[in-house]
Amino acid sequence: MQSQMQGVDPRLQFAMASAATPRILNDISTARAMLRDIRDTDVGIPQLIVLTSEAFTTGDMEAAKDFVSRAVRKTDVTPYLRSEAKRYEGRYLFLSGKPVEGRYAFQEALSALGEAPIALAARAYVLEDLVVAEFAFGDCANAMAELKDFLAVVQMPALTSQMRLQLIGTAKEQLGQLQGQRCTTLQGLDMLLAQ
Repeated sequence: MQSQMQGVDPRLQFAMASAATPRILNDISTARAMLRDIRDTDVGIPQLIVLTSEAFTTGDMEAAKDFVSRAVRKTDVTPYLRSEAKRYEGRYLFLSGKPVEGRYAFQEALSALGEAPIALAARAYVLEDLVVAEFAFGDCANAMAELKDFLAVVQMPALTSQMRLQLIGTAKEQLGQLQGQRCTTLQGLDMLLAQ
């Protein structure tokens, strides 16, 4: 939704977010109540990820923790869904001020995907999330190392040029929003702009 809102008048963005927030809070509350009575096998990781994302949007870290924990506990899933659960766990841990644990969760997300060429786009997406988390939370040295890993993946010939452009474009946009914050160097953005 955020990328769709680019270029929209900030007052309209605020009004739209204000109108959506009560609905999101209601969705989270309803889901938490329902999930108490639902077995892990009866709920999917995609649904839990949507709920986690909504919880992040509203700043409800307690709900995010519940949804992420539930997703990570699931074992009857594909490697891709396992990776997604661990990626969201990594995001949750960074947002909770636990970057070491967050890094480990992101590494588990990458491990779940494996090295097959078919997983390149998913690997790049996990790395992109990790790079943004590192820059956002001020570990500039790790962020730069992981940015190099991200760029190495997106330059692999097995990745389509369209996917490469989308991943680099998204990374540029997200890092551009972090300019001048915790990592004062713009090297990361400069590396992406050279792509």
